[in-house]
Formats: sequence, structure tokens, C-alpha cells
Amino acid sequence: MELRKLEFLLDLAETENYSETAERMFTTQGNVSKQILALEKELGAELIDRSHRKISLTPAAKAILPNVKNLLQEEKKMRAVLEEQSSGLEQLLRIQVLPVFVQYHVPELIARFKAQYPQIRVQIMETEKRQLEQNLEDGKCDVIYTRERVDEEEELLSNRNGKACDEKLTVAYDRFVAVLPENDPLAERTEISLRELEDRSFLLLDEKTELFSKAQKLCRRAGFEPNIAYQGVRIDTILAMTANGLGVSLLMDRTIPEKKEDGIIKIALKETCESRLLFVRRKSRKGNPAVNVFWEFLKKEICNCSEPGKIS
Repeated sequence: MELRKLEFLLDLAETENYSETAERMFTTQGNVSKQILALEKELGAELIDRSHRKISLTPAAKAILPNVKNLLQEEKKMRAVLEEQSSGLEQLLRIQVLPVFVQYHVPELIARFKAQYPQIRVQIMETEKRQLEQNLEDGKCDVIYTRERVDEEEELLSNRNGKACDEKLTVAYDRFVAVLPENDPLAERTEISLRELEDRSFLLLDEKTELFSKAQKLCRRAGFEPNIAYQGVRIDTILAMTANGLGVSLLMDRTIPEKKEDGIIKIALKETCESRLLFVRRKSRKGNPAVNVFWEFLKKEICNCSEPGKIS
């Protein structure tokens, strides 16, 4: 019997709500229901009374609940003993990140992790999105911090490419904004249409970042081909060039430093593209204790975060 199924039952006994249990256990309502049905089949007894709108435990489930709690408590004790045995050994956690990871407060997150688990040595390397995914696939790192677009098309594509083998935790969301010189005629606006920038020169992050193609697609959807005057890898260079009137840019909102370059303004776009920032690990590689500890740490950080989907 998988103890994970018992965890679902125990949590459902507290919440009496599939949606709340799904949220607390970082899964979907469908999976919660699937796990409970599988447990009922395995035990040969109904555990959930589904005759009413509000779910409740059956007498059989209530009868075994103390045993369920004991089993899970014993498992925790066993894991604690194993963790204590290995705590004296240095463990290595290899994290590879997007170059913009600083703007999303990832260093502060890792610092909090290091403070709690000083025995774990953390190696951080930054590279672009495509290389991150390949390095994770090749086993050159344990966890990556990357970006995905939020839409069904990319989700379906990811599943076709076998990414269902990945386990993901979303920690932030972001979206494209327009970056203009502060003396631009549009600078007083709070929101603009991308089509209003049709005749401008664009200063963009290059193809390595994958944001280049996304910015191009946004412009094409708005009905024009962008005039690209500059491609580069440094956001500060793009901001400096924008401040000097050499063009406009499309950047992710949170990649623009809070103390941004003087002489620029960022404006919301009517037509934008939202993305999520997330940590990813391979489901097939859960043998590294350091990775498992880091993953549980991330889950707690997400639960304790005052703003859902944003760890800072």
C-alpha cells in the first residue's frame, strides 16, 4: 500500500473538500478523487460518503483513521532517523537557473534554504532556457529554474515532448510590458496597444532567451513585423539604450530592476503574454536526499507565501 494514498485520506478528513485538499497537496481535484478510489479498491471498503453535496467519511473510514495517523507518524519518524544519519555527510544540490534569476529573488530563497540546511552544499550555474532543459535531461544538474508560457498550447506541446516526466513547482508569474523613453509621447499612458509601437525601433533580448521569438509573435499577432534595431543578452544595456532614445523594448515586467534606469518608463500592454517561473526536477531521479529536502522546502515556502504563486 502506498502511504501517499493514506495522506490524501487524512487530509480529506480535515478539509472535507476535494478542492482544498488538492490545493494543500499540490495536485488536482481529479487526482485526489483517483487516489481515494484506488485506496477504496485496495481496502475493499467505501471510505467517502458521496450521497450528499458535502463529502464526509464513512464509518469504515472513521474507524481506521487512528491507524492511518499512526502509520504516517511512524513513517515520519523513520525518515527523521535516516535524515539524522545522513546529516553528518555533505550533500550536493546542483541548481541551474535563468540569467534573470536575481530579479525573481531566487538568491534570497536559496539563502533561506542554506540557513535551514547548512550541511547541503549548493552549486548554482546560469544558462539559457533550452540548455537548462537539456542539462536536466542529461543529468548535469538536479533542479532547474526556468520559464514557461501560460497557455494550453504550450502545455499540450510539453506533454507531447515527454515533459510529463518532470515535476514542477511554480513560484512566480510575469508578463510582457512595453519599455519606452520617459519623454516618449505615450509615456503618460497607463496602458497601450502594441500596434501603437508599429513604427518604432525595437531593442530586444536575443534568440538564446526564447523571449525574442515570443516578442516577435506578439507583434505579429498585433498585425506588424517589428523593426529590430538591437539584439543582446543584457537587460541593463537595453534599458540604457532605451533611456537614450535608441528605441523601445518588450521585456518581462519583473526583470526590470526596481531601481530601474533613469529616463525610462514601463507601460502595461493590452496584448501581452504571461509566463510562469518554476523549479523543475525529473520524477525519475528522486534518490538524491538533497533534492528531496529542497523540494519539500519549496513546497513550504509556497504554502507560507502571502501572494499565491509568488515567492520573494
